[in-house]
Amino acid sequence: MQVNKDGRDWRVAAAADLGWIAGHTPAGVSITTAIPPVFDAYATTYQADDVTAATYEQALIEVLTTHTPDQPWWLAYLDTGAHDVVFPHAPRVCLYWNWPYVLVQAGPEQALTWRAGGHIRHAHGAEQLQAVRTATREWQRPIPGKPGPRHSGDLADVVNLMLATGARIGEILALRWEDLDLAAERPTLTICGTLVFIKSQGFFRQPWTKSDAGYRRVVLPRFAVGMLMARKIPAADNPHDAIFASRRGTWLSPNNVRRQWRQARAEADLDWVTPHTFRKTVATLIKEETDTKSAAAQLGHSSEEVTDTYYIAKPVQAPDVSGILERLGSTRATKNHRQETTMHTDDELGCRTA
Repeated sequence: MQVNKDGRDWRVAAAADLGWIAGHTPAGVSITTAIPPVFDAYATTYQADDVTAATYEQALIEVLTTHTPDQPWWLAYLDTGAHDVVFPHAPRVCLYWNWPYVLVQAGPEQALTWRAGGHIRHAHGAEQLQAVRTATREWQRPIPGKPGPRHSGDLADVVNLMLATGARIGEILALRWEDLDLAAERPTLTICGTLVFIKSQGFFRQPWTKSDAGYRRVVLPRFAVGMLMARKIPAADNPHDAIFASRRGTWLSPNNVRRQWRQARAEADLDWVTPHTFRKTVATLIKEETDTKSAAAQLGHSSEEVTDTYYIAKPVQAPDVSGILERLGSTRATKNHRQETTMHTDDELGCRTA
């Protein structure tokens, strides 16, 4: 399959292209889980605190370029719900723990530049949020005569809770009722786990977050408190105490939620909105109203730089061409001066005629 970007076509991998790498990683939580045994060696890299993300990525690409023969690269974009899959409609291939990827054959330049943003733009935020909520309501509305199970009301509530907290989709779906304190003067939610997938076992709740900073308690806005209280009253018991459980009482799959959202947004001109978009929107709004430190704490980042670089929307910096544009001011000034001189001469001639 070919996809178009930057004025040319790029090859997208199909499952048949990945037989040499797929299905050869053991289940587990070690680093080697992501390193197929077909590779003789691997290396991990670390971004130092005093190095910017852009500098780190540039250095990493330079190292890879130096030690790689002149050949195309496979760029793998993990579909975590982030907007940076780059080609949202391209087919996914499953690697490692059945994680969905988009693999595109390109090169080092594209590795550095094909990173998309994605947040609900502040200037039209109210309208866009309304469009998001309308899309979820329309998708959940039962259609008479349509075969198959009726859509649950989970999607709208998951979206609202992501907007209320800025939490990752795996963190949201791992929440238990015991993690809430809705009776407090300022109701809170404690994020203390995430959902992970292990082949042959499926999804299970990991009782720790992505990092130490991810273990956090957030104060809930009123709209989220109302949603959770309304959800709690009719909620059926499940063995995991999960806020969002499947019909069978198991943990709700993040992949299923992403699939539901793709269906819901299909006819709403919201292709650019993914679950990760809500996280970026929260970070941007908090930064605009307070500071980056508060945004990082809300999202569970240990570094403000991560929040600032990848989550907070910024205006594009145009090049400094003020010196060039200054000529327009000089030209105007000269033109005005000439007009004034002409008018003054005409007046003098007029006086003489009189």
